Amino acid sequence: MSSSQAAPAAPVRSPVSRGVLFRYRFMAYFTAVFLLVLVFVAIPIQIWGHDKTLEAIVGQIHGFAYMVYLICAFELTVRLRIPLVKLVLVLLAGTVPFGAFFAERSMTRAWQDNQRAAREAVEARQRERSTQPG
Repeated sequence: MSSSQAAPAAPVRSPVSRGVLFRYRFMAYFTAVFLLVLVFVAIPIQIWGHDKTLEAIVGQIHGFAYMVYLICAFELTVRLRIPLVKLVLVLLAGTVPFGAFFAERSMTRAWQDNQRAAREAVEARQRERSTQPG
C-alpha cells in the first residue's frame, strides 16, 4: 500500500433502534412485576388460603409474558453483540424475582453505550472525510 492510499475505514457501528430497547424494557418490567405478584401474593394465597385461582391467573400471565420477554431480550442482546454468558443471564433474569429489573438497567446502559459508539464512529468518519484532500 503506498502512502497516498488511505487505509480502509473501520465499519461504522450501526445503532440499535430505540424501538428494540423499548420493547425489551416494557417486557422486562411487565414480566418482573407479574413474577413478584406471583411469588409474593399468589403463591402464598395458594399455600395458606388454599385458593389456586389467583396463582392460576397470574401464573398464566407471567408464563406468556416470559415467552415474549425471551424474544425481546434475545433480539436486543444479539443486536448489541452481548457476550453469550451475559445473554444467558439476561434471558434467565425473568425467572428470578427482581432479576429483570437489574437486567433491564444493564441492557439500557449497553444500549446507551451502543448509541454513543455509533455516534462517535459517524463523527470520526466525517472528520476523516473533511480532512482528506478533495
